[in-house]
Amino acid sequence: MNRKRFGAVLVVVGLLLAAAVGVAVYLQTEEATEIARRTPTVEVVVALADLPERVAIPSSSVVVTKVPADMVPPEKAVGAESVVGKYPLTKVFKGEILIRPKLADNAAQTTPAFALKDGLVAFTYAGNDLMTPTGAIRPGDRVDVLLTLPLVRTPAPGSNQNQPQPTITQVTQTLVQNVEVLRVGSFPSGGTQPESAGGGKGITFQVSHQDALILKWAKDSSGTIDLALRHPADKEEATTEAITANYVVRKFKFALAEPLQAQ
Repeated sequence: MNRKRFGAVLVVVGLLLAAAVGVAVYLQTEEATEIARRTPTVEVVVALADLPERVAIPSSSVVVTKVPADMVPPEKAVGAESVVGKYPLTKVFKGEILIRPKLADNAAQTTPAFALKDGLVAFTYAGNDLMTPTGAIRPGDRVDVLLTLPLVRTPAPGSNQNQPQPTITQVTQTLVQNVEVLRVGSFPSGGTQPESAGGGKGITFQVSHQDALILKWAKDSSGTIDLALRHPADKEEATTEAITANYVVRKFKFALAEPLQAQ
């Protein structure tokens, strides 16, 4: 085969490959278009920039767009006119869908109390756990509250007086679950917007009246509180087993130390 014929063959092969790639891209585009056409969409109002709380929303900071219906919260704002001039109760981040319960009609309704959902109260915890100072927990997150509590084991009444003195053991268990974080750090005042993450600042939860009492008891106990951050989609209550020294020994097959024997 001479060079001209070989070059012609290469050209033909290249054209065939290009055509095949073009057809594959076309088919994939058509499939994606058809899927998008079959997926129902809903108009929502989205923030074009971070919106500080307690500051009126300008028209230039929001846009109306369409998103898949299954991504839309049920209390979405409808139309740009329904959010322009309103006051966010909490900071709204760029790209976030605006919802009605997080918007106040006027600045007087932007105090922390108006950010609470019906039937819930705010409870502030010192934030001296291990996770809060890292800045990983933000307003709107949900966490589980874990408690390690030292318990005193005393001899049973009427038992042998030669038994050892009361001993202290500790138990760790999940106390309350799926608690919504209302604020990390101080609440803003005078229209200012402080940073609200990290630094070992107090953390304010939005909880039921009963859970507020549980958290109050845990705070005043001699136990240690830690927080576990949840994925936003994880809202199911988990069943956990209390952790004790016996649990650890049994679960991880620890061997109890034996007395040393004299040689």
